[in-house]
Amino acid sequence: VTAFAAIIKAGAIAVPINMRLSVPEIAFILQDTAPRFAFLFAADHRSFLNAAQGISGLRCILVEGRRGDGDLSLPEFVSGGAATPPETPPEFDDCMISYTSGTTGKPKGAILTQANYIVMSGFLHGLQFGISDSDRMLVTTPLAHRTAFARVGNLIVHGCTLVILPKFDAQ
Repeated sequence: VTAFAAIIKAGAIAVPINMRLSVPEIAFILQDTAPRFAFLFAADHRSFLNAAQGISGLRCILVEGRRGDGDLSLPEFVSGGAATPPETPPEFDDCMISYTSGTTGKPKGAILTQANYIVMSGFLHGLQFGISDSDRMLVTTPLAHRTAFARVGNLIVHGCTLVILPKFDAQ
């Protein structure tokens, strides 16, 4: 969630990837988007590197765990940045590419905008559900899913608390 907010603030586009996908499925998304950075947990590092073979210029940033050759830890990445954030163009609205499941062919990248999140998560959810900063929301879908990011939008717009399950468990 923090990386998503930072990516948007930097004027870049986030491409969340469900790390439960197969290596070829992840490789397809990486080849389609050619990312410059990937924020990873150590548990996903090996399968991600297998999927990322042939993607030039990609740097891995580990948010926790030991880093490998060429990787950066999150504190190293943050400390290497400029003291002043980059200016985001005022017309900038695209913020994320969310990939479809690919049930009818190859997955397709759907572009989502900041306005999508502000209108849906801010206005509509606030109006329909009365969401406020005193609410707590349980996120059961992977953060690569549009539904989970709608909850992130609720956090950003309304200040509610998110409780994120690392893996779905009905119990």
